[in-house]
Amino acid sequence: MMKTRVIIGVLVVLALGSVFAGGGRQGAAAPGRGGTTTGPVEIEFVYMSTGWRAPKFGEDPVTARMMERTGVKLNLAAPPGDAAQLLVVWLASGDYPEMMHMSIGPTFNSYITAGALLPINKLADQYGYKDITNGNYIYPDVYNAHKSEDGNLYLAPNWFSEDGFGSVGQSMNLRNDIYNQLGKPALDTMDQVYSYLLRVRDANLRSPFGAKLWPLAFGFHDNNYLGYMANLWGAQIYKYYYFDPADRKVKLMLRNGATVKMLQWLSRALKDGLLDPDTLTWDGSTYSEAYNQHRHAVIFDWFWNLWTPNSAMSQKDPNMYFYSAPAPQGTPGVKQYHGRYTKLADQGTVITKNCKNPEAAIKFIDFFLSPEGEILDFYGIEGKTMYFDNGQPMLYPEAYEAKLADWEGYAFTHGVRVLDIMMNQKYNWERTQESPDRRQNRATAHQYAFDASVQNTIVIDPLSNEGILAAELDANMKAQLTKIIMEPDQAKIPGLVQDLLRQWEQKGIARLEAEWTKQYNASAARMGY
Repeated sequence: MMKTRVIIGVLVVLALGSVFAGGGRQGAAAPGRGGTTTGPVEIEFVYMSTGWRAPKFGEDPVTARMMERTGVKLNLAAPPGDAAQLLVVWLASGDYPEMMHMSIGPTFNSYITAGALLPINKLADQYGYKDITNGNYIYPDVYNAHKSEDGNLYLAPNWFSEDGFGSVGQSMNLRNDIYNQLGKPALDTMDQVYSYLLRVRDANLRSPFGAKLWPLAFGFHDNNYLGYMANLWGAQIYKYYYFDPADRKVKLMLRNGATVKMLQWLSRALKDGLLDPDTLTWDGSTYSEAYNQHRHAVIFDWFWNLWTPNSAMSQKDPNMYFYSAPAPQGTPGVKQYHGRYTKLADQGTVITKNCKNPEAAIKFIDFFLSPEGEILDFYGIEGKTMYFDNGQPMLYPEAYEAKLADWEGYAFTHGVRVLDIMMNQKYNWERTQESPDRRQNRATAHQYAFDASVQNTIVIDPLSNEGILAAELDANMKAQLTKIIMEPDQAKIPGLVQDLLRQWEQKGIARLEAEWTKQYNASAARMGY
């Protein structure tokens, strides 16, 4: 086993070296401080996602302008293999890149504990980039939430906001033509939704391709979506847990009565032939194939997962599309929720201790987080892809259409959202230029979302006993809840939930709940909640 790990480590290090051949590891000149600069400072930068396609820095007008304004050239790459495994191997070997874009989580915390990351706040203070730390570029509650236990900020956040814009998209999506065909009944409650689904079933409708049309599907491919469905009965569940304000404790979702009601509703829908049974097998790729086959009348899911199917359907019939409807109420007199929003980032940019020129790295971060840098990445070059209307940046209409038509290709040729690495939602053109239908979908979804910013900060040490239990929970809870959904007798479901809860209590879930609560209350205090 040890020989295998060594071989893997050597191969990964060799792969990393080949990715950056000619890049930062080749000894780029540093500005000042005893040396002369013959060109831009080159820094190796790995975006830790195998699905990311790295642009060549300086070949599009936006990164060329960034290089001109900062004197920094990022040698960009996606990881040469599984990102999670590589991060572990790199940390063990000490041969990680100079800068990375990485997710916030246990591995990120491990890099902090090992001293592998440089504190961004200390570099900002050392080199005079105060706007990073004084609230001008990163909102104070966001900044404080992302600080580590030692008080330092090790990551420049990506996709953060003052109000949670862009982080919520869960909604009840109705197929417009079917809803109109059946008389547009009121769908204010989950009981009314159920009655509508029965009418869809009894209408014996077919998909545009001739297949059976199922009344209902939901976002089972998202591990959090069973919690989102339970929130329609008044809960605020995220990641299998929720915060109970009565005693300021974070608790497992099995303790919330809304979970039982959600499971009973889905169980009944499955038994009555309303819920497409394939839903319960969907993963991150098969769900999109099902949506593209247009075989559902109501879909509870992120509304943007229906944009591509909508485009295809509306070409067949302009009245055939999904739109987001108000979330139905599950429990009378209890406010319903569906999705969640967060002001915080799930990922961001770090500077490692292997960075040969931290001053250049923090200068680049400062520029990107500035209004000039944010507008540059979001909108591109003034007079080419964007203009200012009374100080408000705007994409030219033709640039907006071209971006939507070829998202990645347009980024590489024109630079609009070419990096997407430290994005402040304040500057997002989707706030002002999104098409009316999408803007309405977003507004409807946001209306029924709760603030999960503090819950989003909870990260459990994977090497602790609590971390081992959290990993077991993440691996098994959805399957366990799915088994309960498949129970045809709804009267048995409360007992099944209690049996499952007792199993987790025997495993020590109380200790994990105590750690969740500790972290939640600490983050809430930092953020001023």
